[in-house]
Amino acid sequence: MKLNEDEKIMLDLVNSERASRGIKTLAADSRLVIFARSYAHEMAAHDFFSHVSPITGNLLSRVNRAGFKYWVLAGENLADAPSSEDAFRALMESPSHKANLLNPTYDPIGIGAVDGGDYGTIYVQEFMAFESRKATSKAAGKL
Repeated sequence: MKLNEDEKIMLDLVNSERASRGIKTLAADSRLVIFARSYAHEMAAHDFFSHVSPITGNLLSRVNRAGFKYWVLAGENLADAPSSEDAFRALMESPSHKANLLNPTYDPIGIGAVDGGDYGTIYVQEFMAFESRKATSKAAGKL
């Protein structure tokens, strides 16, 4: 699973910010990328923009349905913007989204960036922390 250009830029922005603050960088995880893209496509297809889907429910419901194992913490950021840079700036200006971006507990990350029609590009960041690094490698493949 390869990241598209918007996803690569977003990952670089996230990791650059984390590194500048002495926080470990995040590895892109193929299962989380698929998970993030899927939710971005769902929002675009069903014309909504929210952490709670009328189709698949809240983040916990979606994580459980996706079958992730050994996770202990999950977080989600959403943005709609004309560019990765604009989306990142908006996320950093929101205290709760910024907290997800800078949370040292999280590793790995999944980023989805898809055409959202009237919403512009929809960016979904899915963060997880697993019981151990060993469990992480069992739960999802690294990009």
